[in-house]
Amino acid sequence: MAKRYTDEFCRVAVWIATTSGLTQPQLSLDVAVGLSTLKKWVQQHQDDDLMSRSHEGVEKESRRPCKEPRLLAEEQEVLKKLIIFFAGQSL
Repeated sequence: MAKRYTDEFCRVAVWIATTSGLTQPQLSLDVAVGLSTLKKWVQQHQDDDLMSRSHEGVEKESRRPCKEPRLLAEEQEVLKKLIIFFAGQSL
């Protein structure tokens, strides 16, 4: 029997397919959906206005203040040091 997906799952997959820059084969693997199924969903929902729905998570994120530039610089330095450290390790 074929697996059933919710309409919300289909719409999110289509939104990701049309906005993320991922190829459809990559996305189909990421979300564990057949490539032909994903292509069918994109075709069916290509005229939908996917941005007209409520996006509470995005709205909350946009209201949250950004990190301090100093904190971002410190995080970048730590990441650079980790890259250098792990690049020197042999597998």
